[in-house]
Amino acid sequence: MSSSLHVVRAGRGPTVILVHGSATDHATWTIQIASALTEEVRLVGVTKTQPPEAVAEAIAAGLRDLGENRVQEAEPKIAALSAAPPDVRW
Repeated sequence: MSSSLHVVRAGRGPTVILVHGSATDHATWTIQIASALTEEVRLVGVTKTQPPEAVAEAIAAGLRDLGENRVQEAEPKIAALSAAPPDVRW
C-alpha cells in the first residue's frame, strides 16, 4: 500500500493532517510530522484495526491524541492501556 499525507485547513478551525498507509508507514510519518508540529496543531492517531500493543508503541513515541471510529472497539483498547500517561486523550 502506498502512503499519502493530506493537510486540510478549514477557515479558523484546526488544521487536520490525514495519513494513509501501512502501519510501518504510520510510524515513519508520525516521527516526521511530530517534529514539525506546534501546539496549534494536534496529531490524532487513529487506532482502527491496530492492537493495543501497537497503540502503546505510538504512545511511547510521543503520540497523545488517539481516535477510534467505534466505541465498542475503543473501550477494550482504553482499558488495556490504562497505565498510559495521564495526558493521553481519546
